Amino acid sequence: MTTEDENDRRQATETSPLLGKQGPKPIDPSDGIVPDSAVTNGVIPEGEDGGDLERQTSLEERQKQYEGQPEMRKKMKVIFPALTIGVLLSAADQTIIVSSYGKIGSELKALNNVSWIATAYFLTLTSFQPLYGKMSDIFGRKSCLLFAYLVFGLGCLACGLAQNMNQLIAARAFAGIGGGGMTTVVSILMSDAVPLRERGKWQGYVNIIYATGAGTGAPLGGILADSIGWRWAFLGQVPLCVLAFVVVGSVLKLPKREQTDWKQKLRRIDFLGAAILICAVFTLLLALDRGNNVSWKANITIISISLSIPLFILFVFVEMKVASEPFAPGHIIFNRSLFACYLCNFFSFSGWLAALFYIPLYFQAVDGLTATQAGVR
Repeated sequence: MTTEDENDRRQATETSPLLGKQGPKPIDPSDGIVPDSAVTNGVIPEGEDGGDLERQTSLEERQKQYEGQPEMRKKMKVIFPALTIGVLLSAADQTIIVSSYGKIGSELKALNNVSWIATAYFLTLTSFQPLYGKMSDIFGRKSCLLFAYLVFGLGCLACGLAQNMNQLIAARAFAGIGGGGMTTVVSILMSDAVPLRERGKWQGYVNIIYATGAGTGAPLGGILADSIGWRWAFLGQVPLCVLAFVVVGSVLKLPKREQTDWKQKLRRIDFLGAAILICAVFTLLLALDRGNNVSWKANITIISISLSIPLFILFVFVEMKVASEPFAPGHIIFNRSLFACYLCNFFSFSGWLAALFYIPLYFQAVDGLTATQAGVR
């Protein structure tokens, strides 16, 4: 090995502890941050929001992406618990009905539709997560996080007061709009606040909180359903949402952003792409549900699956050719390395969620059948 090769090997990287104070680095247009056409002499044209760390206006501002926000890091001991209340609630809400939705279906006399209690929540949660990333760039991180807490709290209240399955499913879909923001915006805020080399550590802390919520949600939901009723699994989350709203509203102080007209901000949101994505996912799920519960040859099943495929194609076209500021840009979605991660997440979560939701339902059905047989004897 030559001396030059050895020096290259020992050269510090962004996350290396050997990294010292460095000047701003030239921006490589091929790194996926901005389109090639947007870079002139290594400088990104100035944006409208005045605070988007993912689309920096100069090399100096781009350097802040690596350094984080020192003023927020000093208050991290207070800010972090406030932010993770929402992460805990969102994770717990995903599993809190696992051990009780058999009882929910029986009480509401719609056991064949219980899968939609979870499906409706995940439908809006996953559809709005990428939209929150763009909205937080436009309206600010704090505003979007408070909006997510408000929507999630109202959705949980509506779930607890639902009188039939349709009302419960609609309320779960509404709560999912807030649940998607409570995790997404927190991740964005953490990436803003901490230096690049420390983001893995702090994201690990967030993941621990998320795992704690997901792990305690199911047994807590079962205990509440067997003791005071399944409705309190939702109603009990409302005061926690109020607490999170108040704490984040009073504790989280972010740098002031440039004030622009709200109509201009709304025009920057990719509502068309979001609506098409929701319709595409909904029609696909409806086809799978009706095919399983009614018939794969039923008209509604055939129509739904026939609509979902063109809608997914239309979504890709809108994001790549129509939307001026797409929330799912093609250079990110179709990046080869990232696409492999998407597939890995898709299959792992498919297996995990299938086991999580259907194994408890199976054992509840077995217990019910056993009790019935014992009563007959």
